[in-house]
Amino acid sequence: MSSPKGPVIPYPENETERLQALYDMQVLDTEAEKDLDDIVRLASHICETPVALISLLDRNRQWFKARLGVDACETARELAFCSYAILQTRPLVVEDATLDPRFSQNPLVTGQPGIRFYAGAQLQTEKGFNIGTLCVIDLKPRSLSRNQIEALEILSHQVVSLFERRKLKSETSQQARFLAKVMDVTPNSVGYIDREFRFRYANRAYEERLNIAADQLIGKPVRDLVGEQNFQKAKPLMELALAGAPQNFEMSFTLPNSSQGSERATQCHYIPDRQESGEIKGFFVVSTDVSSLRQAETVALAQGEQLKVILKQSQASEQAFASLFNNAPVGMIQVDSQLRFISANPAFQKLIGYEEAELKRMSIFDITHPDHQDTTKQLMLVNPKPDIPIRRFERKYLTKSGKTLWALVTSRAAQHVDGGEYFMFSIIEDITETRRTTQELAQAQTMLLASAKMASLGEMAGGVAHEINNPLAIIYSKVEAMHSELIEQKLDYSKLQLDLALIKKTVGRIAKIVKSLRSFSRNSNGDPTEVVSLEALITDTMTLCRERFRNGNCELLMTCTATTKLTCRPTEVSQILVNLLNNSFEAISSLGEKWVKIDATQVGGMTTIKVTDSGHGIEPQVVEKMMEPFFTTKDIGFGTGLGLSLSKGIAEAHGGKLSYSIVDGHTCFTLEIPTLGVSAQFKSAKAC
Repeated sequence: MSSPKGPVIPYPENETERLQALYDMQVLDTEAEKDLDDIVRLASHICETPVALISLLDRNRQWFKARLGVDACETARELAFCSYAILQTRPLVVEDATLDPRFSQNPLVTGQPGIRFYAGAQLQTEKGFNIGTLCVIDLKPRSLSRNQIEALEILSHQVVSLFERRKLKSETSQQARFLAKVMDVTPNSVGYIDREFRFRYANRAYEERLNIAADQLIGKPVRDLVGEQNFQKAKPLMELALAGAPQNFEMSFTLPNSSQGSERATQCHYIPDRQESGEIKGFFVVSTDVSSLRQAETVALAQGEQLKVILKQSQASEQAFASLFNNAPVGMIQVDSQLRFISANPAFQKLIGYEEAELKRMSIFDITHPDHQDTTKQLMLVNPKPDIPIRRFERKYLTKSGKTLWALVTSRAAQHVDGGEYFMFSIIEDITETRRTTQELAQAQTMLLASAKMASLGEMAGGVAHEINNPLAIIYSKVEAMHSELIEQKLDYSKLQLDLALIKKTVGRIAKIVKSLRSFSRNSNGDPTEVVSLEALITDTMTLCRERFRNGNCELLMTCTATTKLTCRPTEVSQILVNLLNNSFEAISSLGEKWVKIDATQVGGMTTIKVTDSGHGIEPQVVEKMMEPFFTTKDIGFGTGLGLSLSKGIAEAHGGKLSYSIVDGHTCFTLEIPTLGVSAQFKSAKAC
């Protein structure tokens, strides 16, 4: 199409926001995509027009993401019929452009190609912005039936869904890269240890601390990496973490492979990886080398212990202590037996935001966070004696500005030189950043789990579009035939009943596909178990994947007894099957012989589902790690490494298991689940 100047086209009131929504899709000027080309062909077929387009309205142009019957890839926006369509919420239909004052003088109507008919359904985003249209064009006047218009609308929704899938895939890839960078730059050692006390993840700080490369670290026992003596010291605390109790402690280690050599004081946090089923799959480790700080604390405490002697000696000694107290790099305070402030050094005043004069009118309770008020009161119940050892604990304080401060407190009771009441001498260390790192780690886990499920949905979206388009074509053809017979008064009522029955069945098929997709994508956390037909569950899952297999020339087969029942959470079992089917499809996509079959049987109280493909097995080094969290053989941005780990967790939450084997020379994954389900305490599982 040519692009001569034409009439001025009105812009939507939200044009700035609409353009931003279009740019956020990141679809302008991208390569052609088969799924979108198929939708354009289907729209042309349904509406019986020679031209069909997916048109996106940019600032000064309309650009065609997919086109049929048109050679040009874009036109000037002032010539675009779609500029009017995006002003509406319902499809715009122009039956004869020569009779419409908006278009009668348009060069595309008065000249080549001579447009007469136009119909465009808006491409509306989730937030309600019309970024373009799915439109059909004819060179002769005509009209569309109500069913054709509805079909055009349905297809426009599919276009937006495919755009959203594309955007989601890009965002997921960016998030994965961002998380990897965050883990690599954090100065704290961050790792993950499973129930067999093996490392399953370690960031760059951990590698540097242990002086071992990542490919040698992952999968190795903790005992081998830190030495038997260190392992035995930490093992009781690791067992408590695996029992579900978070551990915060400090311990000294001498690591065998460390370049530092000497004993290092380490502050450790063990955070249990608790599944929603209640099972603990392992625990996260955040550790910080605090040797330098502890050395400073030791010196400060030793100097504090000397205070009693110094105060007895002379006024000069008192001045010496004051110098030490006032110039210490860490916060130091003295409080009486009622926890009222006696003194606070400048470092503590800077940390908490109050001046010493203000603090002397306050007690520890005035700066303690509400969460820790009760535990602070317990200090008053302890009869302080000089022989009580140094105590170390964590507290949350509130600064003068209202911010929360996490602190590591080291305290020792002392007595005034005159033999009077006891007071508490404490050193306060700011550990807010360490705490924040722990929270970011938990958020990272949640993001990775969401990425795994969204990746599965993204891989299925194109196939679902095809599965819906085919029955729509059947409905359309039957309705057209009945319409013709009605006009010609040649209705055959027996045939009409059969056609209506077929339409009803086809509508049910579409509803079933949509229901399957909705069930799979929903959050099933907290759902109760239910008795389902195993055949129906597998069939619904195959519905989501069938078109992808068909387009890839891969045969998908199932063997299952119709009367077989299973007590489970069907959404979660379907998620396992989708992961296994997607993995099989990708593994055999380059083979000459491509097939995947599902065999379901029940023996006694156990249901067994086998997913076998035409592949010839998996490499041993991959088998060893493939069900571990974060492990993937896919390129960066195309896999989270949580699919099999998530599936394994779901199977175990059902009281079953997921395993790999080679059957008759072919790759096979076996899902085993107790037929009658598990106890009422059952909950869905997350990845390890």
